[in-house]
Amino acid sequence: MAMPIGIVVMLMLVNPGYMNVMFTHPLGWGMIVASVILMTIGGLWMRKIIDLKF
Repeated sequence: MAMPIGIVVMLMLVNPGYMNVMFTHPLGWGMIVASVILMTIGGLWMRKIIDLKF
């Protein structure tokens, strides 16, 4: 689940101008919000499916 965040950090370090549009355009902010919501739903879903018993 940390891979998308790691990719964004790597892109910001390698080429900051590439991700600049994501943080300056309203559509970029909408995409960030949507991705956070979808990652949260996916994480909760995986947690429910795995359900480890210790």
